[in-house]
Amino acid sequence: MSAKPSKHVPVPVDEGTTILTEARAAHEAGWPIFTTTVVVGFTSGSGLGIGGKKTTRTDRWEPAQLIAAVEASGWRLDHLDHVWIQTEQNNALGAAALIRGLIEARMLFRRV
Repeated sequence: MSAKPSKHVPVPVDEGTTILTEARAAHEAGWPIFTTTVVVGFTSGSGLGIGGKKTTRTDRWEPAQLIAAVEASGWRLDHLDHVWIQTEQNNALGAAALIRGLIEARMLFRRV
């Protein structure tokens, strides 16, 4: 059984534009390092306790175009890390528990 191919949906334009503007300003100011964080996914999941059906949904954005644009403005990606941050939960007793979160890509660029 083959895995379902992922959709390569880029980071939303408004968020990417803000980061690119900040990267260019940092480069013009002569900063040796530029760091930024961008949301690259949202997760939601639920479960019915022990033995219950669990469902998880993840919506993702692909940061490759954003990284390429920042690198084209005089930076080189030096480090990339992903962090999941819980944004919501309920502590349901006898009902489906719900957990939601987001996935951040934390990037460190060095001046070329």
